[in-house]
Amino acid sequence: MGRGGGVTLIIASLAVSLSIVTWSAGDPSLTFSTGGRVHNLLGSFGAIVSDLLLQILGFATVPAMIAPLLWGIDLVTDERVAGYRTKAALYPISLLALAGALSGLTAPPSWPLHHGLGGILGDVMFNAVAGIVAYVNPARADLVTLIVLAGSGLSALAASVGIEPRHLEAALWPARPRERPSG
Repeated sequence: MGRGGGVTLIIASLAVSLSIVTWSAGDPSLTFSTGGRVHNLLGSFGAIVSDLLLQILGFATVPAMIAPLLWGIDLVTDERVAGYRTKAALYPISLLALAGALSGLTAPPSWPLHHGLGGILGDVMFNAVAGIVAYVNPARADLVTLIVLAGSGLSALAASVGIEPRHLEAALWPARPRERPSG
């Protein structure tokens, strides 16, 4: 894919991120027909892309742009993405798990979409996992599902962008200089 592919990934990630940040529920899109003015900074295309992504993945769309952006940077700087197959396999898993976790949260009354905060896929994922967990502990199924999906999603996202446990350990517990024995 090389540097050109990296530049393309970076531009696409930034463009989709910009369309999401400037999303408006009142913008005309495939799911909302209106003759009103488009508020999205990327115009009608941005309004459609952001609306579809938010309908499908909800707020999981926000971290969804991290991996392609970082992969694009890797391609520009190194002309390859180390461990790409593993990262690419974990990426959709992370998005589904994060969307499911977000669907486990209560949407505020002002949430304009018909689905939860994790979109359509998040609602499906949360309900499927909660249904399985309910066989073991029906009283805590929603809470356990939320925790499992959030932990799984964050772990898979970290791995899909190349963050390994040793990186987290180094960030959380920086190495201290060793003391020299006296004497």
